Amino acid sequence: DKAIQKSMQELEIVERLKGLDDPRTVDILCSIGSLYEEKDEYDRALEYFEKCLEILERNDWPVSVLHAEVYVHLGVVQCDLGDYADAEASICKAIDILENEPEQDYTKIAAAYLNLARIYSEVSMFDRAMEYYQKALIIKISVLGPDHPETASIMNHIGMTYNDIGMPERAMEYCQNAADTIRASLGPDSLQMASIYSNLGKIYNEKNDQKAALSNFRKALKIRERSLSPDAPLLAISYNSVGSTYRKLGQFELAETYLRKALKIVKKVFDKDNMMVGGLYGNLSALYRDRGEYDRAFAYNQRAIEIQEELFGPDNLDTSAVYHARALLYEMTGNFSEAIPWLLKALPVIERNYGPDHSYVHNICNHLAYAYERTGDLRKAAEYRKKAG
Repeated sequence: DKAIQKSMQELEIVERLKGLDDPRTVDILCSIGSLYEEKDEYDRALEYFEKCLEILERNDWPVSVLHAEVYVHLGVVQCDLGDYADAEASICKAIDILENEPEQDYTKIAAAYLNLARIYSEVSMFDRAMEYYQKALIIKISVLGPDHPETASIMNHIGMTYNDIGMPERAMEYCQNAADTIRASLGPDSLQMASIYSNLGKIYNEKNDQKAALSNFRKALKIRERSLSPDAPLLAISYNSVGSTYRKLGQFELAETYLRKALKIVKKVFDKDNMMVGGLYGNLSALYRDRGEYDRAFAYNQRAIEIQEELFGPDNLDTSAVYHARALLYEMTGNFSEAIPWLLKALPVIERNYGPDHSYVHNICNHLAYAYERTGDLRKAAEYRKKAG
């Protein structure tokens, strides 16, 4: 990569002239780390950001914005790698520094808030995510105004957080407002508009309006196919969304075509199994389940479980979703005693994130009640039927 090579040459010159322990060296190391991050080479990026931190900790320099910038870079890559606790700690250190600077840089503070909100979203702490998205939104409106694309981007994130907590109407309001702003400022065919179409598709999915969801997913796909390289991860996300929606509409051949396109991209781009691969395995499992090809469905579900558990552990919403999917496979093949342990693994995570009165919790409880009925445990069946309302 020419940019990385150029930065390496610059680093060599600065180290020779000023030594390793110099702020300019830290700047260049951060630049190299950012270049690796753009290439999704997160381990290499982390290596360079950790070198920056080592230099800062080795020297008795006054704590400054430079320290905060290194912590932000470090936290973002830690989040990309799934190290959420470390990522949270790094971003919080950055925020503490930025908020206590004599002359506060509100743009940098807002960016740090957004990164912290992203971390909380990844670990399904949606209330905390909403708190920091709202803080960032207040700053952006104050600095840039309500009709700026960056303000619209945060409104888009807030909309999706409402969708994550089961409030699709509120989510629609924020995303539609964001869409109006982006359409007016950047045009109807911008990549930012594709992101909003994609999110609107997710909201319509939540509302069980699959035709409207497909329409929005296809709009996003059209823009991304025209604007991105054929192996761009965002393109894989669109193929996955379109394929998954075709599955829900019962158009299984089209669903498989799009899901396979997405899987081909992510396997080419990423050198190891990651969250996108796990999600695609889960969606392919659901497709084969709906087609009655249970052996294939179990095989892909098992691969999805292994990836999710490795990346996020058992106490994660995405992991609980593949546990739920495993239970459904056992139900559909008549193995109700095997379904129960998977439902019980999924339930506490879903209940903790959504609350006891959410429809998703009621759905799991109804499945448990039915499974216990089929296995003859009527006392347990009644307990979960009551919990389901």
